[in-house]
Amino acid sequence: YKREVREALRKLPPKCKQVFLLKCIKGLKYKEIAEVSGISVNTVKYHLGEAFRIMREELIDLQGTVLLFMLMKPVFDVVV
Repeated sequence: YKREVREALRKLPPKCKQVFLLKCIKGLKYKEIAEVSGISVNTVKYHLGEAFRIMREELIDLQGTVLLFMLMKPVFDVVV
């Protein structure tokens, strides 16, 4: 699934991708992401929601997508 995940990540708008990676890879909290990104916590939540929606749409046909998101950190450590 690495190639598919990489392709889905490329389709994220820049701010959504930044927030998504800070949350899912770095493990930052919403407040920390807001401070680093210079945006409000509500905007962080919006961008993260959009990122998950886009990733879900892009990966919907893959078998094991639910498992992929449950194991997100190990998968993204490899692809990013």
